[in-house]
Amino acid sequence: MTNISHIINSNDYPIIIVSILRNTKVYSLIDEEYNASKTDYDEVILKNKIFKNKRFNMIPESMLNYGIKLTALLLSNNGEYFYDKILQEGWPQLYSYIRDCNKIIYEDVAKIKEYVAESFEMYAFYIVVLLGFLHNKKVSYETNEGRSFAREFYKWRSSIIDDDPVLTEFNTILDESCTRIINQINEEKILEERLIVDKNRNMFNALFGLLETYNISLNDELGEYSASMNLNDEDKELLNIYAISSKYLFDEILDDDVRKREMIDFIISARFLQGMIKKYRVLYKAYIELYKNDLIDWINLSNKIERQEKINEKLISENQQLKEELRKMKEEQNKHEAQEIIKIKRQYESSIQEMAGTIERYKEENEALKAVIEDLLQGNHYANEEQIINDIPKVTKGVIIGGSPQWQQNMKSIVPHYKFIEAHELNYDTKVLENAERIYFNTAYCSHALFYKTINIVRKKKLDILFINNNSVTAGIRIFAQNNNRFTDTSLVS
Repeated sequence: MTNISHIINSNDYPIIIVSILRNTKVYSLIDEEYNASKTDYDEVILKNKIFKNKRFNMIPESMLNYGIKLTALLLSNNGEYFYDKILQEGWPQLYSYIRDCNKIIYEDVAKIKEYVAESFEMYAFYIVVLLGFLHNKKVSYETNEGRSFAREFYKWRSSIIDDDPVLTEFNTILDESCTRIINQINEEKILEERLIVDKNRNMFNALFGLLETYNISLNDELGEYSASMNLNDEDKELLNIYAISSKYLFDEILDDDVRKREMIDFIISARFLQGMIKKYRVLYKAYIELYKNDLIDWINLSNKIERQEKINEKLISENQQLKEELRKMKEEQNKHEAQEIIKIKRQYESSIQEMAGTIERYKEENEALKAVIEDLLQGNHYANEEQIINDIPKVTKGVIIGGSPQWQQNMKSIVPHYKFIEAHELNYDTKVLENAERIYFNTAYCSHALFYKTINIVRKKKLDILFINNNSVTAGIRIFAQNNNRFTDTSLVS
């Protein structure tokens, strides 16, 4: 059975997800298994960063949710079993055929109804490839139509993956084709012909000279190179690499003499690099052994960092959940408190009305306090209209505040050059008071706000003020007015 971790970590995994999820019959299988242990599977996928890879952008938005669920199931301890189950129940006819056959023949697969019914042939064939891996079976083709499809399939797959090939996978799949090519090339003696061409002989002799100059010997891996006139099993890997990189199928290469000779030139040159790679691997293994302890410490530190990152991600997720729960609790608490407030309001409604009555009484008491303040200000601070008249010769800048509109009108006719502030004129500029020679305040007709505003500025600036508590025009003013013919008795009505 195929190692499930190899499948998940392969470059093909996004294609695998789409290929499986194109069959909507498997959705119920995924939901049933996922919902059985949702918390555990959520934790598995949160710890894995697989979906941060940009290659997963190819998965349609409509499949992404089930793609995440499927990945969590495959990553779990139950992954191998579920992978087999989903392929068996999703494609029962294909599963039975591939399980029981000796070799997968594409032409036989094409006759299976559930394969033909698939709307996208490439994704459908990928299920065949997955089942082949699962049961360790290879796909072969008996007709030119089948081989043509194979060419298109591998071109399609390579165009989607757009990444380094997985050689071990291709070496297994294309082993039969490589054997056939080796036999044909050796029969045609193409390798021998390429080796005896002057330009190649000189190039290879120069390469050997270069390596010997740097004391590098490849004889252990290659032997006497000029005597190696045939392809062998070790060249299969080079054949596969060339086919993948060139995007040509082997049949296309064998049917074209130019492509065939280009491939042989690559193999002849690549043998040198292959030998050097083997030596590099030996050296790398020795390096690992030499610095194993240091590397282990580094790996342990790296793993510790990775574990801490996973813990942090889990804590962040739990924090978000706690915040959501706290939000819901606050909403519930606010709802409960609102109900309590309504209940308390109804319970204490009569008390609220009593408090409103108390506030009204306090207003009346405030009026009484105002009268007390005025009494305190009696004495030299109280005057009448006659004093205003007597002050006219010596007071040129006077200010009269308050009093009824009629009273103010009468006073304006006597002292028109004074500044007048009406009883409800709250926004007057207090600098008028600071510049006045004398301030007269009629408390019989004024607002509380005007009274307290004026008193505050008078006290703060220590200004001289006289209070008048009368809205009736006195006899002295009448006589003054009559003697000066300013107005008639009828205009002096209070």
